[in-house]
Amino acid sequence: MLAMYIGQIGLFSSLDLLLFFIMWELELIHVYLLLSMLGGKKCMYSTTKFILCTAGGSIFLLIGVLGMGSYGSNEPTLDLRKIS
Repeated sequence: MLAMYIGQIGLFSSLDLLLFFIMWELELIHVYLLLSMLGGKKCMYSTTKFILCTAGGSIFLLIGVLGMGSYGSNEPTLDLRKIS
């Protein structure tokens, strides 16, 4: 639980979009471990389904992050202070 909390703090305090994406993925690893350990009767089925759905969403998140970093400026940047 503490590792998941550290991932959330890193996620919400990051000022770089790439660091935001990495912390998002690190947080999902801990959620996967908690679901697999504390799940019910079909815990492996539900955790596998969870990982497949979040991996699909993470691909779109990465495409969006990279698109925001390169849109509308002469030099691509992933710094949130320069994008907004």
